[in-house]
Amino acid sequence: MATERFPVGISLSADIEPRPGRATAYRARVRWIDPATGRRKSRSETFSTADAAQEWIGAMRRLAEAGVDPDTSTMTLAEYGDAVMPLALRGLESNTLDPYLSGWRKRVVPALGHLPIRMVSNGVVDRAVHGWIAEECSRSTVKNSCSQPLEMRT
Repeated sequence: MATERFPVGISLSADIEPRPGRATAYRARVRWIDPATGRRKSRSETFSTADAAQEWIGAMRRLAEAGVDPDTSTMTLAEYGDAVMPLALRGLESNTLDPYLSGWRKRVVPALGHLPIRMVSNGVVDRAVHGWIAEECSRSTVKNSCSQPLEMRT
């Protein structure tokens, strides 16, 4: 089975739309052509300042230049996990699935699932692990909980 890969260095067009009278007064949007389908796609977020909107556009451009799909870069870890879980679990023995999925649902998603995947770093994972250890989770529980997010990031 061939894995669809986002092409490295895809070109994004970007704009910032002022929205006077709103708490989030600027909407930043990036657009690109999906080379697989030829369709134009877009992502947007709102910000309270034009500088914050410009910073988001810059981050999206850097990610696209590195080959990260703008759709993926705006997902939370929980959304990304749901999307790639069958691939992440391929080849695992059935007796391994239950502890991994339990760790995912009971520890990883509550602790890290709300974060955009671009914000999941070694430091963030370390803080979550220290919390699980403080809650007196066993060594194997912590190990099984860490296996999935670490595999999905690499």
